[in-house]
Amino acid sequence: MKFRQDVNSFGPLGYELDLTQLDDEEKDAIKQHISWYKQRRDLLVNGKFSQLLLIGDDKNIYAWSMRKGPEQVVGFYRKLARPNETLDHYLKLPGLSNKVEYSVNAEVRLQGQVLTELGLRLPYQLNGWN
Repeated sequence: MKFRQDVNSFGPLGYELDLTQLDDEEKDAIKQHISWYKQRRDLLVNGKFSQLLLIGDDKNIYAWSMRKGPEQVVGFYRKLARPNETLDHYLKLPGLSNKVEYSVNAEVRLQGQVLTELGLRLPYQLNGWN
């Protein structure tokens, strides 16, 4: 459900599923997601869409963002974990103001220069070794 919610956040929100087949936990997750989406609807519907990673030949990872004014939402998606990948991969966020401090996941604050030149650390891949 989480992956589905993350992907359908970029644009007009919609769920294509039978709500009568969901359990209470899934219904609560949808309610929380709708609340999150409503807070950011103007950004997600009217913001500037940017593809952050070129889609490679393997079409395994995707990243894009929506930005409007000082706000930006970034989506990173990986279809499959790969064995023996290095742990430290970063996603650069172009176009941010170097001197502005940005909130990341409402937990960490980073300078725009760090996000533009180094980027956000991508999530670890979970495979048999890590």
